[in-house]
Amino acid sequence: MGEEFAHLEVVWEADRASLTVYVLDGECESSVRLRQTELQLVGKDWNGKVKAVASPLSDEKGGDTSQFEGTLPALRGRSGWSGEIRTLTVRGRTFEHLPVAVP
Repeated sequence: MGEEFAHLEVVWEADRASLTVYVLDGECESSVRLRQTELQLVGKDWNGKVKAVASPLSDEKGGDTSQFEGTLPALRGRSGWSGEIRTLTVRGRTFEHLPVAVP
């Protein structure tokens, strides 16, 4: 995002329709916490959201986390798909209609 401003790591489990999104810094070395409690995702024939995940190991909680998880039932079994994250704000910079794809 934003010419190495930040990165998203997307982990997709097709059989469970499970999506995990990790927010990382520009060098992919450290996690970056977001104040958002969920990420809205939209595709051509589907939509869904992933919610902020609390982690006692890193002291992260909803509204202060770098990890988001959820299921996208409409995509169950699909090995590849594309869509967008509606809005994502990282370190004060807002990205809208951010493309996301699973090959």
